[in-house]
Amino acid sequence: RIDDIKEYLPEMDTVIQASRDFVGSYKYLLIGIGVRVGLRLAYKAYKYAKNRNLVLEIDFGRMKIRETPVTYLGSWVVDDLVFTEVIDAIFYAATDWKVKGMIIDAGTSNVLGLAQLQEFREAVLHFKSAGKPVVAYADTIGEGTNGVCQYYVASLADKVYLAPCGYVNVVGLASTQPFLKRMLEKLKIDVHMFKRRNYKNAANLFTEEEMDEYHKEQCELYFGDIVAE
Repeated sequence: RIDDIKEYLPEMDTVIQASRDFVGSYKYLLIGIGVRVGLRLAYKAYKYAKNRNLVLEIDFGRMKIRETPVTYLGSWVVDDLVFTEVIDAIFYAATDWKVKGMIIDAGTSNVLGLAQLQEFREAVLHFKSAGKPVVAYADTIGEGTNGVCQYYVASLADKVYLAPCGYVNVVGLASTQPFLKRMLEKLKIDVHMFKRRNYKNAANLFTEEEMDEYHKEQCELYFGDIVAE
C-alpha cells in the first residue's frame, strides 16, 4: 500500500544520498579502475589479434644437433635451437591455426647432416600438406663449398629468394676415400688387418692403394639412395 511505502521513503533518501557521497568521494578512483580494466581488455584484444597471423621461421645458424634439449637452467644461458624441438614445432605448427606459413633460412642449412635433412624434409612436407605456404631465402647457396644440402632445403619451398649478388653452386655428391698403403710402406710400417667379408672395407684404408670393385659398388649404392630422395 501507498501508506506503507511512504513510511520507508526517508530511509531510502538517506541511502541514495550516501551512495552519491561515496561516488563523489571516490569517483577518481573508480574512473582509474575503469580505465585500467579497459586498457587491460584492449591489450588482450590487441595481443590476440596480433598473434592470429604468425610465421614460423627456421634459422639453421642457431640450431644444435642434440638428442635431448638442454636443462631448464641451461636454457637461460644457451640460446640455441635443438633439432628435435624444431621438428616437433613444425608438426605442431601444421595444426595451429594461428601459424600461416613458414620461412626457411636455407643459406645456413649446411650445418645438418643428410639424415637430419631427410627428417627435416618430412616435417616440412607435413607442414605443406596442411595448405600452408613455405618460403626459403639465402644470401648465397654453396659459396666456397658444395651447396647440395642448401639447395635440397630450398627445393622444399614454394618460393625461393636469393640475394642479387648470390649464386648457386651445386656440384653433386662426392666421396673422398684416403688410402695409406704407400705411405706406410715408405715408413716401413707393417699392417695386419682381417676382413670377414668383401664389403667390410674399413681395412682398405691401410691395405689398398685404390677402391676395389666391392668398395666402389658400396659407395655407388649409398649415393644412389641419396640421389633417389
